Amino acid sequence: LWVDQLYNLVLMGAVTNIAKSTDATAEKAGNVQVYTSLAAVTIDDDGRITNVWIDSIQSNVGVDTAGKITTDLKKMMETKREIGDAYGMKKQSKLGKEWWEQADALEKALIGKTKADLAGMKTAEGKAAGDVAASVSITVTDYLEAVSRAIDSAE
Repeated sequence: LWVDQLYNLVLMGAVTNIAKSTDATAEKAGNVQVYTSLAAVTIDDDGRITNVWIDSIQSNVGVDTAGKITTDLKKMMETKREIGDAYGMKKQSKLGKEWWEQADALEKALIGKTKADLAGMKTAEGKAAGDVAASVSITVTDYLEAVSRAIDSAE
């Protein structure tokens, strides 16, 4: 019974894209990048987000110039939260924050929002804009879509 109740409360959403994949040519290796943005959400009776968790999996599959896969196919892919500080965004971030710290800040910014609020959130070239940009520099569009899809699953 408890599992059934929990399942009905936590809403899940995911968005997957391969937009950053590159072709292999006779001169240059290629890469298939499967990027999945994940969201788990709880909402109240008014459709407002009461809790949200965001993560992603960035799977890269190398392909050499002969078309052979060069990635270990038995390797389990870790989520960005599992990778943690080893992801290395902090060094490159204008904010000096690791990916998980920015994801935490985005989650905090989404608490109390509705699906309509998500659609109206300011973004610039896929990145957070407005007040959220002070603590989040990662691209947010797929995370917002994953959260929106999670809310849709309640309907």
